[in-house]
Order: sequence, then structure tokens, then C-alpha cells
Amino acid sequence: MTPLAEQTDPLGAGVDPPAENLVFVVSIFGLGAYKLVITNQSMSNQLIPMSKVRQILRLYTQGVGKKNISRKAGATRNTVKRYIHQYIAIGKTLDELEKLNDTDLEKLFMAKEPAVMDKKLQDLYDYFPQVEKGLKRKGATRVTISD
Repeated sequence: MTPLAEQTDPLGAGVDPPAENLVFVVSIFGLGAYKLVITNQSMSNQLIPMSKVRQILRLYTQGVGKKNISRKAGATRNTVKRYIHQYIAIGKTLDELEKLNDTDLEKLFMAKEPAVMDKKLQDLYDYFPQVEKGLKRKGATRVTISD
């Protein structure tokens, strides 16, 4: 975390950080001195640049560990794990991915996986129309329909 501004005022008066940044006021060892730290806001599920994805995959194929990849690429370990799992699921080589432009690579990695329904859930969804039809009958209740 690199500070963009420092001051000794505990409330940070005189500094107006941009709205998209997070502001932390940190007490320094109880000495009455304060440090204002402004960092970029990190949000989950935001896209990362494809150059960083390429770097993560390059390091992974070179045999570098996930912890070291996250440190070198400047991404969280969960992000590194997610892209590595997607890379394995895609089943293409790094050379094939390197030939793609950023737009195509983004489409490949940002594609949503189709939701897989297990049999019990599918049976439940199939049962809903029957229940709805039964409840429309006069005097019907959930108890009488389930019998």
C-alpha cells in the first residue's frame, strides 16, 4: 500500500481524495501522530487487464507457484487460482492464447459457465407447474395437493 498523501491531522483536513479511492487514517503507535493513506479501491469481480492474465499464465506454465505468481503479477491469490483453473478448463496451450488479441482472450476467460442442475433440482422445477395448477383449484391447499 503506497501512500499518496501524508499529514499529521487526525481527520485528514485539507485533502480531498477522489471518490473512487479508499481513505484510511492510521494511528502511528499511539504517539498522537496520524498518517492518511489513500489507496485505489479494489472491488471483487472486476476485470483485470489481459496483459496481467497473460503474465499469470506465463508464470504458471514456467512452474512458478501460485503465491509467487500473485506477488509478481500484483493480483490476489484467489484471482491467480481462478485464472489458472479457467486456463486448465479451456484446454488450450499458452502459445494458442498468446496469438489471441485482448478482446478474444477476454471473451474466452469471461464467458460464464452454464449452470448445471442436479437431478433433484430439476425434478423440483418440473413439479412446480403441477403444484401451481393444483393450487388454482377451489379449496386446494398445499396439504391436499401433496396427498
